Amino acid sequence: YSDTHDVKAPVIALYGMTTMLHKKCGDDLDAQGEHYLQRIMSNASFMEQLITDLLNFSKVGKQEYRCTQLNVAGVVHESLDQCDSRIREGSVAVAVRTPLPDVVFDHTALCKVFMNLISNAAKFMGSQTQPRVEIGGREIDRFVEYYVKDNGIGIDPKYQDKVFKIFHRLKEVPVEGTGIGLAIVKKIVEMAGGRIWFESEVGQGTTFIFLLPKGEEAATVGEFDELESVADT
Repeated sequence: YSDTHDVKAPVIALYGMTTMLHKKCGDDLDAQGEHYLQRIMSNASFMEQLITDLLNFSKVGKQEYRCTQLNVAGVVHESLDQCDSRIREGSVAVAVRTPLPDVVFDHTALCKVFMNLISNAAKFMGSQTQPRVEIGGREIDRFVEYYVKDNGIGIDPKYQDKVFKIFHRLKEVPVEGTGIGLAIVKKIVEMAGGRIWFESEVGQGTTFIFLLPKGEEAATVGEFDELESVADT
């Protein structure tokens, strides 16, 4: 965390000075010079975003979580409000399958999970003419399972582990972002004793599914193994 924080300062200074140079000398540059300066500014800006996202990733689990009984339907609608601009921009239809089971969890953390999954779904629609996102959930023994399903470009199943790694991005669709959202989601879910995975085929949409204990007690690997056949149904 501290190393990342120290790295951020010179990157901000680089972007700031390059911006001032562009304002002062931009009219004197030829096309190639303008191109080079714009590339420097763009890369410095992207580097700043990478560092900011890395700082956010490092903070997950370090703040004090306040776990309470949550109305998950309310959390989902809050998350949808936060993603409203992206949903409207993509003309994405959203369906929330209620009732959604409640869970004991930190409110802010669960919002981050749903916001990242919903935003990710809306982002990777490709050329889909009727983009759609569906959100639902159910109870399984002492667990709750939630899903965010889209009809977008899909993901090759061979990337089951890779998509959750920090800064990994699918290259099929040119979108903004650093690719850290799913890594944050995975860290939050697993620190709570849960598990997350996806089901998808290329061109057939993607369903992200995560399983959480109903209460605050973490699950064991054995319990997850016992639930695998149930979760597949």
